Formats: sequence, C-alpha cells, structure tokens
Amino acid sequence: MRTALIAALLLCTGVAFAQAQPDLSATQNPNAPYRLFSTHNVYNLLLLNTVDGSIRTVQWGGGKGGATFSRPLPKCVGATQGTKAGRYTLQSTQNVWTFILLDQDTGSTWYVQWSMNADNDFCLPVPAIESIANPGALDTPNTPPK
Repeated sequence: MRTALIAALLLCTGVAFAQAQPDLSATQNPNAPYRLFSTHNVYNLLLLNTVDGSIRTVQWGGGKGGATFSRPLPKCVGATQGTKAGRYTLQSTQNVWTFILLDQDTGSTWYVQWSMNADNDFCLPVPAIESIANPGALDTPNTPPK
C-alpha cells in the first residue's frame, strides 16, 4: 500500500513538472527572410519566405528509411513580392493540415492546406465577408475594409 502511494505521488510530481514541446516560432526572428513553422506532424515543418509569402514543406526522415526532402506548395494567388522580410507570417489552426497565411502589411489572408500528397495542396484567398454579402463593396475581395 505504501509503495503504491509513493509511486502515485512520484507520478503526479512528474506530470506537474513536465514541459510542453517548445514552440519554434517563439524563438525565431519575426523579421528574418525565412521562418520554420511546426505542423504538429512529427516529421514535417513549413518553411515560409516572409518576403513573398511562398511556402515549402520540409520533411525529415526521422526513422529507418525515412525520406528527407523539401517541396514547394502552390503559390498563393494575390500574394505579392514584398520589399522587406517579415511581411508574411503563418498561423496554425486546429487542423494539422491547415494554416492561415497573413500579409501583415495589408491584412490579406489565405487558406493554406498542405498534405503528404502534393495533389491535395492548395492556397486560396479568404474573402472579406463584405465582398460575399455585397459583391463590389471592396476593391478586391481579399482586402479588409478601411
């Protein structure tokens, strides 16, 4: 009985002091030309070009016979070449395969989906609600109201 009580106490203490996996984005320079974002998939990261918004998947092998490679995701239509690093950033969502790309200069957003199969990858603009309810209300459907 006493042994079980001590084991339970040690287990609770270990859980209380356990640390979560570090967030890579918190340790990176937000104004760097390239940033890595965690996908919550053990072997995959997203490499963002913060100047032009282009994204590449980076897969590392991690195990026996595991492949290591990088491949581009489809270009986000409407994302423009910036002149400074840090213009674009990624925000993860609850879905492992989905991110939101944000143009921090204009507020434009894109829905980015990546997968293990390149045929399922895409990047689509997120239209402002005003443009859906009233077409022509905004100059471009992906620009937030002023």
